Amino acid sequence: LFFFFKQKTAYEIYQCDWSSDVCSSDLTLYAADDYELAYHYFVHRFPVWHKNDIPRQEINELIKELPAFRDQIEKALNHYSRDRLTRLLRPISVPYLIIRDVFQKHQEKALVSEEALEAASNEAFSDRVQLTRSRMSRRAWHSILFLFLTKTLLALFVEIPYERYILGAVHPLALLSNIAFHPIFLFTLATTARLPGRKNTERVVEYLKRIVTGEGELPVVGISKPRRYGTATWSTFAIIYAILFMLIFWALFVVLDRLDFSLLAMLFFVVFLGLVSFLATRIRRSVDDLRVIPKREGAISAVTSFLALPILEFGRWLAQNIRHINILLFLMDRVLEAPFKLLIDITEEWFDFVRDRREEIVK
Repeated sequence: LFFFFKQKTAYEIYQCDWSSDVCSSDLTLYAADDYELAYHYFVHRFPVWHKNDIPRQEINELIKELPAFRDQIEKALNHYSRDRLTRLLRPISVPYLIIRDVFQKHQEKALVSEEALEAASNEAFSDRVQLTRSRMSRRAWHSILFLFLTKTLLALFVEIPYERYILGAVHPLALLSNIAFHPIFLFTLATTARLPGRKNTERVVEYLKRIVTGEGELPVVGISKPRRYGTATWSTFAIIYAILFMLIFWALFVVLDRLDFSLLAMLFFVVFLGLVSFLATRIRRSVDDLRVIPKREGAISAVTSFLALPILEFGRWLAQNIRHINILLFLMDRVLEAPFKLLIDITEEWFDFVRDRREEIVK
């Protein structure tokens, strides 16, 4: 067990057979990106790379094998079942993440008794929840500030001149709505994400005990072949989806037109709505990394998700194709990291102070 936690890669646990299950396990357990996965594959395949002084003969052999290695790693990283396996493995990886946290903090003390292991596991999972909440808050605030600044600059230098000099009149209500809506919408989506409850924690601790003691069975992940649709069925679904896509965006433009949005303001609104929806979904998905009990989706949630699908699809396309947006987000994240972290720390300290004072008053 301790051998497991001393490793930084998962190749001592899984057999490295250049298949997508290794990629998915590492991606799920360690949140490694493609570059990190490729590097770990490389050092696993060529352990000679760790030597301080590599003989010339071994370098020549390594160079000869690089083309074949590149084909193997690209085949593994681009395997069609990788994303599906990652989704299936995500809930199974949660107890292993908690085990790692437990033994990194407590080491062998966690194995003194069953009570000690349970207490350490609950503490580690609670710490993971707090870390996830902190990361979600930080990412949300960074994104909100980025959106507010971007929309304000667009309004000042693009929308207002366009409406004043081309349309002849500025619509202040539509302008303010276009500036404020997206940050508020992102804040609402990011702060209403429900964190895992007590039942989820108990289930994680239960799985963790089974892993450590070897008693009981862990859930079995069943992997079936991807569903294949016939030409007629696929064409029908594609037509329905295209109609839904056009209806959703047509309804958005009709509503915005009723609110006196100019054509340029409408385009900005729809573009940022797609980006915000996709970004908020990515932020909320952090909660799923701690969930082992599937989240139940009600009828209203299912209908909302169905109607929001075209907007999410549009937002994903924008995020993948407009590269400079990612660069700006990265720069904003780096520039605002320190002050926002300080603000969060001060806020947490303040609430702790208020809680302590309240306990002293009512004791």
